[in-house]
Formats: sequence, C-alpha cells, structure tokens
Amino acid sequence: YFDFLEVNYNNTGLANFRTGYGDWVPPPPHPKSDAHLMSSFAFLGDMKLGIELFRHSPHPNAPCQLRRLINLSKKAAPEYHKAFYNSTLGAYMSGLQTEQALSLYLGVVPDDLTSSVLSYLIDDIQVKNKGHTT
Repeated sequence: YFDFLEVNYNNTGLANFRTGYGDWVPPPPHPKSDAHLMSSFAFLGDMKLGIELFRHSPHPNAPCQLRRLINLSKKAAPEYHKAFYNSTLGAYMSGLQTEQALSLYLGVVPDDLTSSVLSYLIDDIQVKNKGHTT
C-alpha cells in the first residue's frame, strides 16, 4: 500500500496528487474542498498512521519501513504547505474550514503561522458562518 502511495507521490507531487477523495458531505450551499488538498491530506494522514503502526510493530522490516515513512513525511510536509497555502488569504486554499482543520491536524502548518491559521478557522466558524460549514 505504501509503495503505491509513494509511486503516485513521486509521479505527481502533492499539488497534482491523484484525486478521489473529497469533502464528503458539505451542507448546501457550501462548496467542496480542493480535491488535490484532500488527497494530499489522505496521503499524509496515511503516512502518520503508518509511522505509528511501524513504530510499534514487531515485524523485522518495521524499522526500515518506519524510517522510510518518516523521511517521506518530512519531504512531503513542506511541499503541502507550499502547494496549498494561500498567502494572500492567510489560509489554506480557498479558506474553507476543512482545508484549515486538516492542515492543522497534519501538523504541516509552519510554527510561525499556526496561530494565524487557527484564528482564521475559529473566526470562520464563530463569526463568518456562525457554525461549521464542512
């Protein structure tokens, strides 16, 4: 599975990562999040899960797989930020709540921007939309 993900990543990078994932059920009239961001989130989320799996696995190949996924995550995390951060907006992609929440969850938001991205998300929920939209 991780071989498949890595091959796809190496072929496209994150900005054009294969799609097929999405913001499953945003309530109307709210739009879906960017498909490449969603797929990149799934990719990096799977890397996080794999790291935890191999960190605790007794399998003899686990240490090698752990190093592989850690290195791949370290390479992809800054690429995610570069591909999807909208500096004009001060948020990820179009500013949808999902795009901010997933980026924060992954830990790919640079330390100096974490507070502002979180504030953007909170303001969007509490002030702009008066609730969750995605």
